[in-house]
Amino acid sequence: MEIKIIKEDKDFYLLKDSWEKLEKKNTEISIYSTYEFNKTWWDTYKKDKNNSLFLIYVFEGDNILGIAPLYIKKRQKSFLKWRELHFIGQGDYLNFIVDEDKNNAVIKYLMDAIYDNKKYWDRIVLSYISANTNLAHYLLKDDRYNELTNYLVETPYINLKNFKSIKDMKLPSKTNKYRNKLIREVGYDFKIITDIDDNIYNKITELHKNQQKFLRDEDNRKNRKSLFDDNLNNEYLDNLRKNSENTLLFLLLDKEENIICYRNTYKFKDTIYSWNTAYNIDYIDYRVNGTIYYEIFNYIIENNIADKFDFGSGRYPWKFRWTDEFILTYQYEDWNLETRRVKLVKKLIDMRNK
Repeated sequence: MEIKIIKEDKDFYLLKDSWEKLEKKNTEISIYSTYEFNKTWWDTYKKDKNNSLFLIYVFEGDNILGIAPLYIKKRQKSFLKWRELHFIGQGDYLNFIVDEDKNNAVIKYLMDAIYDNKKYWDRIVLSYISANTNLAHYLLKDDRYNELTNYLVETPYINLKNFKSIKDMKLPSKTNKYRNKLIREVGYDFKIITDIDDNIYNKITELHKNQQKFLRDEDNRKNRKSLFDDNLNNEYLDNLRKNSENTLLFLLLDKEENIICYRNTYKFKDTIYSWNTAYNIDYIDYRVNGTIYYEIFNYIIENNIADKFDFGSGRYPWKFRWTDEFILTYQYEDWNLETRRVKLVKKLIDMRNK
């Protein structure tokens, strides 16, 4: 086996066929590690001149056996500067894309390559590594990496294949009460969109911003922001909805076709991944999130379109009212402490995190 480090976009794009071939063979890959999601993210975030590509792959002859989709971000705090190695993309599960027939050997080559080239980075932060992956198992079993791999967050999910109909589900308290209230006092239509046009995208963007502003003012939490407030993130999500064939946007609409609530998701293999949501603050007293989940789960079960619904990362009580199942994710973090500068950066960050 041999390794190669990619720093140029054109070489990244040449991996498309091999990457997608590995996706089909790999049972643990989520949508967040697909070529489509990673390329779309990189095409957007490479505009930040602090970001540089550092993708590593392992090959044997003409066969690519594993890919570590990574990039380096230049960071600065006052007068201190450092370089951080991260996964490309964003999502609730990030991973190496590996031929499962040779997973441990390939993961070893990828990790060795990272450390053989540590002159290029000062800190490594690999977040959202699912506990159910070969990468997590490898890191936890290795003496060098175990203590550097720490719990990050839970990601709840629900196995919908366990239910023949929505009636078999144990709904959170008062779900039907508020759903019936919405039906009786407002009336609503449930709609599924797979091709989000500009008009719909602008509407959900505005809805999300309005909700976050309302909650920010209500809770006096100045740090609460909409994910659409960041220009690059907004551009990424916009590009994704244009390029992705996996989008499922669920809507609750009132009689005037105004959006009451939306939930944007992506379907990949047997799972639907929830990504973002917002509700019209005019309907806050109807607790419409429960109603849209009712309709989503009913639709998935009746049409048999997925086995699992992933709520997205975060230990929020409302998620656990729907399910007892969750996946732990880890963060792997290490420092290259070969210079006084990096030692000082680490000391300051550690002080800030206490």
